Amino acid sequence: MSGTNKPENGAPRRKKKKRLSKKAKRIMIVIFAAVLLLAALFCAVFFGVFRVRNFVVSGELPYSPQEITAECGIPLGKNLFLADTEGAAEKIASSLPYADEVTVTKKLPSTIVIHARMANKTYAVMMNGGAYAITNENLKVLEIGASIPEGAMIVEGYTGSGVNALGQELPFGNGMDSESIIDALSSISQAVTESGMKGIEMINIENPDSIYILYEGRIIIRLGNTSDVLKKLSLAQRSIEEENKLSSSQYGEMNVSTVGKASFLPKDYKNMPELVEYMEGKEAVAKIAENEAAAENGEETDETEDGETANEESEENSGDYDSSYDEDYNEE
Repeated sequence: MSGTNKPENGAPRRKKKKRLSKKAKRIMIVIFAAVLLLAALFCAVFFGVFRVRNFVVSGELPYSPQEITAECGIPLGKNLFLADTEGAAEKIASSLPYADEVTVTKKLPSTIVIHARMANKTYAVMMNGGAYAITNENLKVLEIGASIPEGAMIVEGYTGSGVNALGQELPFGNGMDSESIIDALSSISQAVTESGMKGIEMINIENPDSIYILYEGRIIIRLGNTSDVLKKLSLAQRSIEEENKLSSSQYGEMNVSTVGKASFLPKDYKNMPELVEYMEGKEAVAKIAENEAAAENGEETDETEDGETANEESEENSGDYDSSYDEDYNEE
C-alpha cells in the first residue's frame, strides 16, 4: 500500500561533519610552531639585544659624564625601547642646574645619547636675606650667591617666598605670572642687545605697565610696557648720548614710555627713592658677602655703619643742575 511505502526523501539527511585531513593538520601544526618560534626570537631580540649598555654624553658642562648619566634615571640593562628619554632629559635639567637644552635620544642597538649646553647666567634676582638668585633666561635657578656674575642683569620686583631648589624655576607670588615675566624680560634683553645699548644693570618688572631699567647706576629709564621696546631703547640711547655731552655723571629720570618721545629730568640722588633703595640693597648684599669671606678667612668683621653712601660724590655733582629741566626728544 502506498501508506506503508517510505517516501524517497522521507527522512532528513544529517549533515556530515567536515573533518580536517591529516595534511591540513600537519600544516596547522607547522604554522603554529613557526609563530611560536618567531615570538620567541622577537622576545629574545627585543628584550635581550636592545638593552642599554652604554651612554654617550656631549656638551661643555661643569659635570662629569658619570654625574650626568646617574641623574638621567635610565639604568644599564634597561630595554632601549622602553627607556623614557623625555623624562630623563627633565631629570637631568632639574637635578643639574647648569645643564640647559637637554636632549636624550636612543641609538640602536644599545646606546643612550645625552646632549646639553651650559646654562647662561642671565639674571640676578634680588632676594630677601642678602643674596641673589642667579638664573638662566627662563628663570631657572642656577645658584644662590652674594656676587653678580659678569654680564648678568639684576632683576627687581620679585615678590616670591623664596627659592624652592636649584634647577627649578624661580617662584613668583602675589599673582605674578612667571610666563609673562619671562616674556617681558626676554623682550627687554633682546632689545638691549639689538640696540647695542651698554650699561643697563637693572630691570624692575614689578608692574608690567610701569617697567623701568637702570642705566650706569644713575639714570632710571621708564619704559612703560614692553610694546615697541626696541624703539624706546634706541631713542633712550640717543637721548642719553646728548645728555652725556653735558655731564657723564648726571643723575635723573628719562621717560620713553610714549613711542617717539623722550623726556629727561635731572634729579639729585637723594630725591630718587627707587635708586636709593636699590643701591642700599646692593651695598647690603656686598657687606654680607664681605663678612662671609672674612669669616671664612678667620678675620673679624666690622658691623659698624658710617652713615655714608657710595654716592656722595654724585650727589655733589647733581646739585649743579636745575631739577625742573625738561626737554623732549622727538624721534625722526
